[in-house]
Formats: sequence, C-alpha cells, structure tokens
Amino acid sequence: PRFPIEKAALAGPQIRITGTDARHIRNVLRLKAGDEIVLFDLAGAEYEARIESVEAEAVTLSVGKSRRPPRESPVSCSGA
Repeated sequence: PRFPIEKAALAGPQIRITGTDARHIRNVLRLKAGDEIVLFDLAGAEYEARIESVEAEAVTLSVGKSRRPPRESPVSCSGA
C-alpha cells in the first residue's frame, strides 16, 4: 500500500499518520505493527516505512530508505 506524505513530516526517523489514512490502514487494510508500506511525496520520491504501532487515532511509522521510482515505461518502443 502507498500513502501520500508531506516532505516536511519526514524530518525525523518516525512519523505519525492520522485521520482518514490512519483509519484506512487500521480498519480497511488491517495492517499491524511490523507491516511495511510505501509513502510518497509530491516531488515524486517514495519512502519505505514500517509500522511501529497502530492506535485508535494514529499510526506510527519508522521511515527507511527513499527512492525515485522510474518514470518511463519499461516497454520497449523499438519496432521489429
């Protein structure tokens, strides 16, 4: 699963997600501590994240490595 995040929220090694995204993680996806998700920002970067705790109003995550996903299609356009 992928969730949007503001780059400013990534200042420390842990972040908290609240609101509808936290409810979606907890109630719909039923993710638990130890599960991994991907966060993404508006600049196009993705961040690996591991759920540390799931509470009634918030999900706490440890943020790992960042990466830039490829933007071009892996399909070759060369004719044969």
